[in-house]
Amino acid sequence: MPLNVDKINTGSLFVNGTEVNNNGLQTVAVDGVTITGDGTPGDPLVAATPAAPYKVYTALITQSGTSDPTVVAVLQDTIGITSVTRNSQGVYYFQSPSFNGFSSDNKVFVSITNGQSTTGLYQGQYVPPISTVQIVTLNTSNTATDTLLNKACLEIRLYS
Repeated sequence: MPLNVDKINTGSLFVNGTEVNNNGLQTVAVDGVTITGDGTPGDPLVAATPAAPYKVYTALITQSGTSDPTVVAVLQDTIGITSVTRNSQGVYYFQSPSFNGFSSDNKVFVSITNGQSTTGLYQGQYVPPISTVQIVTLNTSNTATDTLLNKACLEIRLYS
């Protein structure tokens, strides 16, 4: 539900029709949003949402022939992906210094969609021994194959 600030009086705030009284404190939390300040010109209200509990890389990727994947658009990158390469037919690596120290895949989430491609299967996983996220594209015969990524949406999350 969105927060609607209905009315601000010195010392009180009305959010979604309910008065929020911070009893003289300069911080109050409503529905996970922290609101600071008292609403006066010298101490304006500031609302902040909590940071996500993970770093994320979201991008649209395409790959053709024996070339490395091309990042068509980076939608968000708080991980800092530094390298995108083709390792072998249908196998692609996404690397970042942020992956160092992740000894298992239980805190790494990888999701990939088929984008504009109508065939194939896409698999994503974190490979701890080489600190790499690996994407594999398979044809309908379950064989690793190039040229299946066409604006596929890749999301990698690193949970702390």
